[in-house]
Amino acid sequence: MGGFNSKNPQERMKKKKIPSSSFRRQSPFQLISNKNQNSLGNVKDENDDDKKAVYSNIKNDDIDMAHLLHFYFRFIWNGNFSSPSIDEALQIGANVLDVGCGPGSLLLDLASTYTKSTFFGLDLNPLFPTHIKPPNVSFYEHDILDGLPFDGEKFDFVYLRFMKDFFEEEAWKYKVLPEVLRVLKPGGRIEFMELDRKFYDTGPITSDFSQMWFAGKQDHYIYMSIPKFQEIIQSFQPQLMSITTEEKINYWYPISSPESQNTVDIAKELMRFMKARILHSTAMDNLEFEALADKVTAEIMEYKSYGKTYRIYAQKKVHN
Repeated sequence: MGGFNSKNPQERMKKKKIPSSSFRRQSPFQLISNKNQNSLGNVKDENDDDKKAVYSNIKNDDIDMAHLLHFYFRFIWNGNFSSPSIDEALQIGANVLDVGCGPGSLLLDLASTYTKSTFFGLDLNPLFPTHIKPPNVSFYEHDILDGLPFDGEKFDFVYLRFMKDFFEEEAWKYKVLPEVLRVLKPGGRIEFMELDRKFYDTGPITSDFSQMWFAGKQDHYIYMSIPKFQEIIQSFQPQLMSITTEEKINYWYPISSPESQNTVDIAKELMRFMKARILHSTAMDNLEFEALADKVTAEIMEYKSYGKTYRIYAQKKVHN
């Protein structure tokens, strides 16, 4: 889960001024005054108590957003994973590792269904629960760049979601993937889920908002393209077989399940979770943000804006 918000909020809030060229026209974001033109990664001048309160709110929003996105993408993909044979393995009993697990949304979901399996989550930022959790789930605060704290060939299934933008190409090739493959059993499965940074069929307000949002994160993310990430995974063909990529469209306008009367307005919910960070990092006040959120969500509905997610999965070759 880590790709969206697994970094510490304090680390994400380094100062970075958004260049004026990022705004192609007069937009709601020019409500930000010149004297206080901060990016989404910035921190306004406040005392320590105020900062702690803001960080706490942002952390809680990060957790809520991660849970929301987990269930949203489970709906979009009609399941938590695409790798073949995993459901059967989990029913019998398997060891599962989620690298960059965030608050543990995936593992907490799977643990209640597959009670014979054992689940391990790892993240540098401990957003995950430490006390109230199923007995077959364990979480570790750890940096994969320091190596995984597990014996070799321990896991039947390793999952990485929204992690591609956290590491440079060299780190993927010489640190992350070698470690993941070290702890994966021969014949075990590995799966990546990644989000395309692009928004498709967007209006002008939504386009400006996405530029502003991503500009505030440029100090913390690599923004590797999907084809480049696929190329890196393909380079491990000597150890992997049956490398497969699937693509799904994720609609940012309101959608409903055929089996349910409930409609999910994902854009509106995401704007709600972004609110604390945006109010803290810009000169917008609450009314201005609410007006902006209404315009963005209305425009997404009008233009039927959407994004794309990808699942790339493979099987580790069995020793000769």
